[in-house]
Amino acid sequence: MAKLLLVFLAFFTINIIAARMNEGRAHREKLDSSDSDQKLSRVHRKYFKFCSNSTVAQMYLKEILSVVDVLQANSSYNSILNLQLTNFIAYLKDTKNQEILSNDCPAFLKGLKEANKADKIVQRQQKNMATLIRKNLEQAARSVTNGKGFYDLDS
Repeated sequence: MAKLLLVFLAFFTINIIAARMNEGRAHREKLDSSDSDQKLSRVHRKYFKFCSNSTVAQMYLKEILSVVDVLQANSSYNSILNLQLTNFIAYLKDTKNQEILSNDCPAFLKGLKEANKADKIVQRQQKNMATLIRKNLEQAARSVTNGKGFYDLDS
């Protein structure tokens, strides 16, 4: 199961890296259109390699959903997925977004990136909350033990 998750994350990372490499080439090109047209054009070029073959895009979605289903069937992995990839998985599983992949692949990938970004924000918030909880527990232990921490009670 862990291997499947690693393959899934590696595949996703490779696609993002490939898209960024395309963006670098696109950035060097001069465009004679308005700013909004330039932004739209950059997005289209960024994901062109992935989206140029609709079969590959559909296979990507099918494989990723298959991996997600396998991981969600295991309660241990499912709990982690629910904590760390909620928006990403919800975006992938939404049939409207799957239709977007068929009709407008760059828009699908942009939405997928936004869902991933939202998950990263939630992860940071969870990490900050865990740090705050840990500090509060340590402070409570110090107040009960006259300034000694929990682990200092044995000395």
